Amino acid sequence: ILLIHLLKLKYQPARASNGWRGTISEQRRRIKRLLKEMPNLANSIDEYLLDAYPDAVDGAAAETGLPKATFPTSNPFTGQQIFDPDYLP
Repeated sequence: ILLIHLLKLKYQPARASNGWRGTISEQRRRIKRLLKEMPNLANSIDEYLLDAYPDAVDGAAAETGLPKATFPTSNPFTGQQIFDPDYLP
């Protein structure tokens, strides 16, 4: 969900809403809480992001109506950007 909303914000900024920003913030909080409860998950985060990205492209394309080809084939965000509470594309 976090990646979907980051992609939507990056590739359809004219349609950005406070709802999208709120979802990004909420997902970051949930992930932070989860990593605090299960710190071993941090070791797998890069692998998870790699696996989750194609699904995020599917979701972003479905929600925006943009063709999948609009989005890069690999994740354009660094791990630091994804989890930085102040970063928005």
